[in-house]
Amino acid sequence: MNKKIKTISIISILSLLILFATPIEAAKAQEVTLLCPCDCGDELTSCECANAKETQMLVQKWRDNGLSEAEVVDKYAERFGDSFVQKNSNGNDLESSALSIEANLVCNCGCSNVIRDCSCETASQVHEWVTSQVQKGVDSEEIYSQYADRHGDKFVTASYGVDLINQDTIIVLVVIGGLGAFMYLKDRN
Repeated sequence: MNKKIKTISIISILSLLILFATPIEAAKAQEVTLLCPCDCGDELTSCECANAKETQMLVQKWRDNGLSEAEVVDKYAERFGDSFVQKNSNGNDLESSALSIEANLVCNCGCSNVIRDCSCETASQVHEWVTSQVQKGVDSEEIYSQYADRHGDKFVTASYGVDLINQDTIIVLVVIGGLGAFMYLKDRN
């Protein structure tokens, strides 16, 4: 095998290794407790009412259908109400989490301030939304992603999710890696 093909093959294989070794989603969902919708105040998993068993099966069905924990929490809150989703931390942690997330979200009212520092009505609405998402246990990565989906990437100042490696970069690395592997195997025979 000539030296040029070997070099291209090695670079291509290294590209694939970098691709698969880089974390695409860094943050994990926060711990939340789902409360039984029978209003007893017990956790869903420890309540013994008939409604709890049925609800546990429903939640498990959502998980079995491939919903992420954040999506399960959203669906649960949508169906039974936000009051039945409890984040496992104190209120100060919730507020500080919301404020740290809001420091990376740019207000879309036209002022170019981050939500944490803006006092307009739009910022107040976004603050309420971020706080409710944090209370549901949605992680910061998901909040950034949802905000960017609604308003555009330019309104999020933090790196999040797949943006750790741009989607175009992923495609290029896969193509380069595939070509390198093909050339290596072809020359080997």
